[in-house]
Amino acid sequence: MPALMPPDLQQYRAYLAYRERDDLQEPPTSLRELIETRPTWEATSEFGLMQTHGRTLELSGSSALEWDETCIAATIQRLRERLPGIDPRLVDLPETALRLWLYGLLQRYRERGALEHTYLYPYARQGFWGKYPFGRAIPGREVYPPMTHQPCPLVTQPHDPHEHILSPTRQGQAPWPIVWARRALQMPQVEETSLLDHIQQLLQVGVTAGLFKRLHQDGTRTFYVIVAAAAILYPGGVHLLCSESERPLVRPPREALLWGGLKSGIRRASWTLHRTALHPTSALLPGPLSQGGAATRGRARTHAVAQHR
Repeated sequence: MPALMPPDLQQYRAYLAYRERDDLQEPPTSLRELIETRPTWEATSEFGLMQTHGRTLELSGSSALEWDETCIAATIQRLRERLPGIDPRLVDLPETALRLWLYGLLQRYRERGALEHTYLYPYARQGFWGKYPFGRAIPGREVYPPMTHQPCPLVTQPHDPHEHILSPTRQGQAPWPIVWARRALQMPQVEETSLLDHIQQLLQVGVTAGLFKRLHQDGTRTFYVIVAAAAILYPGGVHLLCSESERPLVRPPREALLWGGLKSGIRRASWTLHRTALHPTSALLPGPLSQGGAATRGRARTHAVAQHR
């Protein structure tokens, strides 16, 4: 158990009490469940929320998160059945365009922390995150992660700091989902209302296909997450690089074929092959780690991923 525990749990009172008891060979069930839930968060955030913070297993080429093909295919098929009612111009969209658009949404929002985990359910209902959301200890939240990085599930109505995926253009500034849809689908002239309806229908069919899950309902506001079971670890990956921002992107070979050479989220930029497919044995590339505990996080999450999967 200690090998899988993050540093902030080493002084957890319930764990210390168990460790001091010589008559207990196994930890109490409640304690074990609480502590085992935390490494699963470390694994989830390693391939989600922490993708843009420090050095991660994916960006180093050790492994990449791919999406269950059954869920992807079912989602696209069911969405295509609804396209005539959304906008006739969307009916003839090629399969590759729809897939790239969907892969881009999944990539964007898993980096925002919208990948399903047990901790996100009370977060959506109660609206606070971390061990000490109000500057004081709250019983039952001692094993929660610190508040350093806060996940953002998808929402259908404005609700900071979450990701408003159906946000319309305001003051002439188009939100990212609209910009990405026009570029990925290669339909710059399509009306914004059609694109927003397109995204809303995606969430609905994605729930039935097992790609998305309704996390919480608050009046007309619905919280969504990407289903964790739809995410699969792929050993290695293809390293892509944005031609303008030089932002790296590591994707499984099948998905990388769609990204390679196509436009990124930046105007006039594209994703190009940066190096050949990376193998797990070449994952820990030389070079300094970024600050902020990346080295400790990498060691802890290597254990966590193995435990989670």
